[in-house]
Amino acid sequence: MVAKYKDNYYSCVLNSKEQILLTGIKSKAVFGFEEDGDIFYKNITQEELCDIFEVHYYVEYDSKLEHTPLWWEVNQEDFSTEGVYLYFTEGFLPDWEIWDKGICRKYITYADIRNCRVCIEYKRKNFERTNFVDDKGMMDTDSMLKLLEKYCENKL
Repeated sequence: MVAKYKDNYYSCVLNSKEQILLTGIKSKAVFGFEEDGDIFYKNITQEELCDIFEVHYYVEYDSKLEHTPLWWEVNQEDFSTEGVYLYFTEGFLPDWEIWDKGICRKYITYADIRNCRVCIEYKRKNFERTNFVDDKGMMDTDSMLKLLEKYCENKL
C-alpha cells in the first residue's frame, strides 16, 4: 500500500490494530517519525492520511502460446533496468524458466512490451473513504516506468 501524508508518498502498513507509515528516506522522516536502522516509521490514524491506495501495473505481451493471457499483471519487484519478469501460475510453458511448484516465469525486455496500463485502486482519496479505481489507460513503457518510479515502495 501507498499513502499520501503531508504531500509525501510513503509505504503504508494497514491492519485492524494500527497504521504505520514507512520510508527509507531521511528527509521525508519528519512530523514525528521514529528511526529503526535504515527505516523511519510513524504510527498514524487513517483519518490523518490524504490518500491510501494500491498501484497495479499491467503489460501487454503476446507469448504466442495457447491459454496464456495477453495482459500480465506485474509486481514492482519484478521490474529491472532493462525488462520485467512475467509469471504464469497455471502450469509450465515451453521455454519459460521453472520458478516454483506449478509456476514458471519469463524475462522480457521493454522492447517486447506492446502497451502498458496502470490502475490505482484507492481506499481513501482526499481524506474520504472510497473504493475508486483510477485507470490511467493505455500508455507506453516510459510513461509506466515514470509512474513506477513515483510510487515504488522501495524508494518511498
